[in-house]
Amino acid sequence: MNESILNALLQLFAMIANVGKDGLSSRAIEIVHFYLQQHLSAQLINKYITLFEKYIITYHPEITDKGGGSDGSADPLRAGRSGH
Repeated sequence: MNESILNALLQLFAMIANVGKDGLSSRAIEIVHFYLQQHLSAQLINKYITLFEKYIITYHPEITDKGGGSDGSADPLRAGRSGH
């Protein structure tokens, strides 16, 4: 897949992601992870998940003001998530 198209899609996914008072929903990251698995090698998935998380912060800066997630994690992006 063309990298510029992938970047644009990740930005779109970040814009429409369900980001609530507890941070990024676990379902949002699951959907993006599933999409990336369909189109990329395993080696590239973490790179683009990290990029997606950066876009989340860009488009939803309010989550960085929360100081952490409901599960006690310091990272609101990872609140409620057990992993990819």
